[in-house]
Amino acid sequence: MEQMKRFLYATLNGYSAILFSDRKMAGLVLLAATFFNWQAGLMGLIAVVAANATAILLGANQSKIEKGLYAFNALLVGSSFSLFNQINIALIILLLVAIVLLFFVTLGTDYIFGYYLGLPVLSLPFVFVSFGCYFAFYNYPNFQVAGLHTFFADPWFPHQSVLVLFYFKSLAAIFFQSSPWAGVLIALVLFSFSRLAVVLSVTSYLIGIAFHFYLGGSDADLSTGVLGFNSILTAIAIGGVFLVPSWHSFALGLTASIISVLTASFLKIFLVNFSIPVMAMPFCLVTLLVLFGVRLLHNPRLPTVDFLPGSPEQNIDYFKTRLQRFGLEGIEIRLPFSGKWIVSQGYHGEHTHTGLWAESLDFMAVDEKGELRRGANNELDDYYCYGLPVLACAGGTVIKIVNHIADNPIGEMDVQQNWGNLVLIQHGPLLFSHVSHLQPGSVTVQEGDYVVAGDKLGLVGNSGRSPEPHLHLHFQSTPEIGSPTRRVSFSQYVKHNGQRRIRFNQIPAEGEVISTLEGDFALANFFRLAPGMQFQLQLAQKGQLRDEKWQVGIDFTGSRFIENDTGDKLFYYQASDYFAGLNYRGSRSSALFWFFMATYRIPFDRQDYTLSDPVSHRFFSSRIMQMYRGMLLPFTDSVLWKWYAAVSHTENGISLESFVSLQESGRQPFQVLLELQPAFPGKLIVKRQNETITITGIA
Repeated sequence: MEQMKRFLYATLNGYSAILFSDRKMAGLVLLAATFFNWQAGLMGLIAVVAANATAILLGANQSKIEKGLYAFNALLVGSSFSLFNQINIALIILLLVAIVLLFFVTLGTDYIFGYYLGLPVLSLPFVFVSFGCYFAFYNYPNFQVAGLHTFFADPWFPHQSVLVLFYFKSLAAIFFQSSPWAGVLIALVLFSFSRLAVVLSVTSYLIGIAFHFYLGGSDADLSTGVLGFNSILTAIAIGGVFLVPSWHSFALGLTASIISVLTASFLKIFLVNFSIPVMAMPFCLVTLLVLFGVRLLHNPRLPTVDFLPGSPEQNIDYFKTRLQRFGLEGIEIRLPFSGKWIVSQGYHGEHTHTGLWAESLDFMAVDEKGELRRGANNELDDYYCYGLPVLACAGGTVIKIVNHIADNPIGEMDVQQNWGNLVLIQHGPLLFSHVSHLQPGSVTVQEGDYVVAGDKLGLVGNSGRSPEPHLHLHFQSTPEIGSPTRRVSFSQYVKHNGQRRIRFNQIPAEGEVISTLEGDFALANFFRLAPGMQFQLQLAQKGQLRDEKWQVGIDFTGSRFIENDTGDKLFYYQASDYFAGLNYRGSRSSALFWFFMATYRIPFDRQDYTLSDPVSHRFFSSRIMQMYRGMLLPFTDSVLWKWYAAVSHTENGISLESFVSLQESGRQPFQVLLELQPAFPGKLIVKRQNETITITGIA
């Protein structure tokens, strides 16, 4: 029974995946939409079932089967076969053979594009196999030409506007349907999936046909829907599915949709001689080319979706409340020192941080008064930073060291050897850190050594183009000394200007006094959770008591979670120096939800501090408001919710007070006070709308 259920889900996902969705109900509706032309619907369904069966029999990755990778390309192949050929035994036999070929083409292209290029395969396997089969039709006479199919209700479709008619026919053409009623059904599915996708589809369609007509294109090219659907799919894919939605991704997506119209016109002239339709080739070629170019550019205005893509609304919400919380690099980046330091020259500094090296930072150690040196003497040892340890920002392999250049006297510089003594470390394929101006002979690592975050690299010196002792740090994308720099944020640090605040994934500005956190063993010990641990809690609300059981677990992907006895789950990350809630699924009235709100992010720091972090609007919004805020989120942060907290250390222990606030209105729906008692999970007091909820652990 379980295997049949998985097979059914894989079948439905094959339909929904064409519109970039993974919703089973969407797949069911789209399955129905393909039967407006029953021949296309039947051949598509046969192909989907055959493709999933082939993948299972040959031992393909179960996850990819369930996500519809093999099914959605098969659906397109099967539907396309009915476009020009009547269904008979010969056509079905050819289809089954083509599905086996399609499996291996999909398997190979998915590996090549994913592993070597970091790109989705899209519907390229369908294009390759369909083109091959269409050419093969010329060699086999046992296929009868199909007649034009018309859905019985087509004459009753409103014809007030040709533009509206062709829009729905364009959507229908995605599934090789000609009825505008099928397009209406597909449009409803698209709307339920993403309102931003609907905006992109309509806008790209209008821009595409305007471009086509301005150049003198014919109505016949639009009536089939081929130009329209290639334009629509290209805009959605680039505008919000594979790039994080924003003004910039929308502009690029709409521009790419015009290019797809041009590409379709070119391909049509070539393929018309063989009576082969253009199909989805313009969408595939243009989308893959643009995505590959964006990856090469590393433009911060066009971040790619390097996580499991969902709807544009889900992508922008995840990006702003997960990736911007923990960094875009995929690793934690630490400060390269301990103690309190000042940013003596920041990004785009007026002295040396210009041009190709504008995104660089210089640091100097300060005392409690903010002074840089002990006295007025011009000696290297007078500077507090001189001789202090320089630490690795993150784990990686040492690529290059320089360790022989003498320190300069105060006020002098070595302009022939600008960087002085340095250490260059590779942290990832396109991420290198560079620290320089170190003391001669102080470098403690060798080229090829692997270091972890916090390992000592050398000592602060005054070598190279450095008039006074300081530490230079920048990040770059290539391994050559002097490569152009790039923006990289630090995972967390303390800012001391004014109120002591902990900053997450930010770049300190020039003049800011910053430091690393002062570790707190008590906090770290409180949040030390292991899979299998169980907790009993009691929730008191409106004079009623309710028990709740929690259990700590870990899933097959390595994600840690706490689950209560009703199935609610809190996913969390447990680092060496902080605890963070990642996501929550379930009831918003459970004790587990309030614990999620209380401990959204807790750095293990022994000093009192305040902090804030963005939190998803979906935890505090109705369905209608989620749709509204999801539409606005790519263009403004005013609809974001912010989580604020203040941690205090007193004689009675550690307490944390937190609340969330909507930036556009300042509304605060609740406040949570967490008393970190010796035993996890402590005591929570929730205040909201004139009521108080108390949650305590039971020994």
